[in-house]
Order: sequence, then structure tokens, then C-alpha cells
Amino acid sequence: MLDPSPEDDGTSPTVSTPHFVGRDREMAALRGALARPPAIVLVEGEAGIGKSRLLREWLAAPDQRTALVSVCPPLRESLTLGPIVDAFRGIDRPLSRLRLTELAGALRPLFPEWSTDLPPALQPLDDAKAARHRLFRALEELLRALRVDVLVLEDAHWADEVTLEFLLFVTSRQQSHGPSLVISYRPEEVDDGSLLLRLTSRLPAGVTQSLHGKFRRGGSDHFCRVCGFRPYSRAWWRPRVLRSERG
Repeated sequence: MLDPSPEDDGTSPTVSTPHFVGRDREMAALRGALARPPAIVLVEGEAGIGKSRLLREWLAAPDQRTALVSVCPPLRESLTLGPIVDAFRGIDRPLSRLRLTELAGALRPLFPEWSTDLPPALQPLDDAKAARHRLFRALEELLRALRVDVLVLEDAHWADEVTLEFLLFVTSRQQSHGPSLVISYRPEEVDDGSLLLRLTSRLPAGVTQSLHGKFRRGGSDHFCRVCGFRPYSRAWWRPRVLRSERG
């Protein structure tokens, strides 16, 4: 939006950011789902529909939370764990003050810039699957040591398979004090065999809330759909929550 500057004659417009309107229900649904962590919030919609703007507005709210944010770039070949590594590089506290176990030594190949603060490197494993599991455990330990409340991943349809595997790993181990996940994606760009579909298919054990929000164009046609249920009509649009208790 262009507005004339108050200090000129009105012929030189200045740029201002449009007000965030028309997404009150989506914002309320997002806030409500994350009010009882851990939660999984899946924001689905086509390009340009307002997913990123919604998340930016939510992140800008003065709530006391620790959030790591990353965007998956549209690369021809996705970088292994690239979005997760980029998210951690946004931390603003000294790593040396964290209580990390020797397991965090597995993070050295991903974060060489932290070499002075991480534990010594671990012995390599011959089993690639075991090595990946150890790396996932180390990343999760770092999440918890940083007391991350929410991990936000935008454009997850461009994420590499290892990143999606890590998200599934995190959700499978979520507890009452674990981080919530907010994931946005374009459904038309998700392959049939993508691991992203597993995040939308069922409620993991231990997750108290799972909300699936689907964006439509036009202020009166927005609705929110919970995993496993039909979309609700406009007449009584209301977000619902699935709950699961640990046995």
C-alpha cells in the first residue's frame, strides 16, 4: 500500500504494510491449537493464499515463547536436513550454557561453527540407520535443551526426506513438555509417496492437539478442517481438537 509522506507535498509516496485482515478465525484456531502443547498444526493452501503472512503475524505477537523458524527453499535437489540446520542457526543464546550430553557430539558434522561448544565427536557407526537415529536423538536433545516451544517449517512440500523423517521422529516422541510443530505446505505439490502425508494421517500418541487448517481464497470461504473429519460448513465454522492421552 502506498501512502504519502507527511513531510512532503504528497507527490512522493512511501510504502507501508497492509493491515492483516480477513484471517481472524485462522489466527484464533492457530493460537488455540498451540495453547495446549505439544500440538501439530498443519497449514495447507495454494501459493499466495496467506500462509506465511499468518505465521509471521502469529510469531510477531508478544507471547513468551521460544520458536525456531525455517523455510524450505525450492532447490532442484533438496539439502539433507537443510531446513532443520537453518532453524537452529537462528538461536540467540550461547551453546556453551546448555546442558548437553555426549550424544550432542553427533551434531558436529552439521554445525562445524559450534565446534568449541559441542562435546567431542562420537565414534562412527557402521549401520547408516543407527547413525541417523543417533543424529535424530541429538537434534531432539538440542531442541529440549534450548527449551524450544514451537518448531515452524514453511513450504514443507519442498523438504527433503530426511527432514520429514526427523519431524515424524519428533512427533512420535512428543510428551507434555515437548515442542509443538507448525508446518505449512501446498497440497498440490506433495507427492503421493511423501512422508509429509504421514503427518496428516493420524494423531501421534502423546500429542494433545492436532489441527489441520485449510486455506481458501475469499474472506467468507475459509474453513478449518481437523484431521480425519469433513470440513465444516460456513454456518457453524468452528475448529475442533483431537485429543489423545498417553497410556
